[in-house]
Amino acid sequence: MGEVSSSDPGTGPGRLGGRDSRFIHLDMGQRREGAVDARTMVLSLDALQAPFEALYLAHYRAMREIGRHVTEPGVALVAVHVPTCSLAGRAWVAAKPGQPTALIFGRHSRADLMVEDPGLSLRHLALVSHPPTGWEPGAMRFAVHDLRTASAFEDERGRRLEAIVAEGPALFSAGRHALFAFPTGDPSAWPELATDAWAMWPERVYVAERSAEPDRWRRGPHAAPRRTRDGQTLITSIPGVLRAEDRLRLDGEPSLGTLRISTERGQRRYEIGAAAALARGVLVGRYPRCEGADLLTDAHVSRAHVLLLRVAERVWAIDTASTGGTSPASRPGQPRRVIALDEGPLVLGEHRATLEWVTPRAGDRSRS
Repeated sequence: MGEVSSSDPGTGPGRLGGRDSRFIHLDMGQRREGAVDARTMVLSLDALQAPFEALYLAHYRAMREIGRHVTEPGVALVAVHVPTCSLAGRAWVAAKPGQPTALIFGRHSRADLMVEDPGLSLRHLALVSHPPTGWEPGAMRFAVHDLRTASAFEDERGRRLEAIVAEGPALFSAGRHALFAFPTGDPSAWPELATDAWAMWPERVYVAERSAEPDRWRRGPHAAPRRTRDGQTLITSIPGVLRAEDRLRLDGEPSLGTLRISTERGQRRYEIGAAAALARGVLVGRYPRCEGADLLTDAHVSRAHVLLLRVAERVWAIDTASTGGTSPASRPGQPRRVIALDEGPLVLGEHRATLEWVTPRAGDRSRS
């Protein structure tokens, strides 16, 4: 499966031909050069609340191009620069049976959907599609995780979000950009007229996960979806990625496994509980907000390098557009966006660090 990543207007969904698992189309002339490590500005998003309907109508053709041409199940993300009402970029990632797929949104030149926005961190959001439980047209669930940034992101009413799980199209904003995320696979859902399409856009029903169903939260946001009426999208707000000071395993909580981070400076072991930690996400990298920051001091390891999540009963490492990449130790120099931790040790950034996931034996788990 290949990848298209370009700002060339000729590169787009029509190039897929069933061979590519993703495409990236930058529409404002962004150039993938070195990342600029400028200070992120904390903008007042109250003044930037996106008139989503107007932006949708203005750029419906670009969204329809994805919806009509991409017949494979997957998730698309379209970014619109609110102050100028300009289309900033489009990205799509295919669904894969048995594993998640991911898109990274931010200011970094290696982000999948890269935008020039002082209100964003270099690596701001990770959109993670969940493995489909069926292959019905347009039936996709995906999550959006803030990567422990200062501003996070907001829903269409300006309410702060740290992470969501969406079971249909979703609208949100980050920095100066409005973001439209939607499943693909049903070309019939894209009529000719933009006004007709907006009228068909599902109503969003927001639920706070922890206050709604604590038992389901402990099973994680990847449990079976709730029922909503036809024409609605259920958007579940969940707590965000853990901070470095948060506990990875609570008192009395069974151990899901142990994460080992090894570098030339030494090794750290992090025992992780079986309930909420990996449903929320654990971030590994050089920044103080990440696990392993005291060991991962080499510049070849990115500030926010990988996000660890539990999806479909497995623990996954999602490379967050790192500079050096994340590769299986068995295949060094062959970086991948998403890798299951149980495949074996992973190498971060030119062999500067390794991650290894060790699961407890049945007897150890029962005694935990």
